[in-house]
Amino acid sequence: MLYVIHAAAFGADWALQALGLSQHEAALGLNLLLSSQSVGENRGLFRRAVGPKLPMAQKHGWISTARHSAAIIYGNTGPRIVVVLTYRSGGVTHSQAALLAEAVLRVAGT
Repeated sequence: MLYVIHAAAFGADWALQALGLSQHEAALGLNLLLSSQSVGENRGLFRRAVGPKLPMAQKHGWISTARHSAAIIYGNTGPRIVVVLTYRSGGVTHSQAALLAEAVLRVAGT
């Protein structure tokens, strides 16, 4: 879904048709994801690894046993979509999940 929103925001006809949005509407949606406040639980799993200034269009979800983040990270080599889904039956902390996300980013070269 992040890829489709990104493509539509940059005017890809197939993505605009798939979403049923105008380019302006898709760009607005992407900008909302880019401007999410990175505080508390909403800082997601990637922010600590990429730092405070790198733009990310991101969406997170969490409950006591699962923490998930999906993001388009706009880095020097262009946008990359990264998704990390964590689960532990006894619970998973934000710090534990963020460590996994950092490892994923290293492997992905992001």
